[in-house]
Amino acid sequence: MLSKGNRLKKKEDFKLVFNKGKKIKGIFLYLKAVQNGLGESRFGIIISKKVDKKATVRNLIKRRTRAVIKENLPKIKTNIDCIVFFISLPENFISLKKDIEECFEKLKLYV
Repeated sequence: MLSKGNRLKKKEDFKLVFNKGKKIKGIFLYLKAVQNGLGESRFGIIISKKVDKKATVRNLIKRRTRAVIKENLPKIKTNIDCIVFFISLPENFISLKKDIEECFEKLKLYV
């Protein structure tokens, strides 16, 4: 679980990232990121019902995504707001992790 300081919560924050963020497309997801003026990185995860109608499956993907982000958090720059927007269902955890980490590298989010 990500700490409260590392989560995007407010609607305005999501709008800012959607409007001004750089976008990169992975196999299963889009990643948008923009710099913030804070001393920590914040993340939001969006999975629509188009990806899967079952809430249990969507929540599983969110938990797995948070685990990947938490694992990579020490390597990620400290002033980034980022949204992970899923467009299809990942095959397994390994492919999900690989896709997210490749998108982080392409957007140059690592220190």
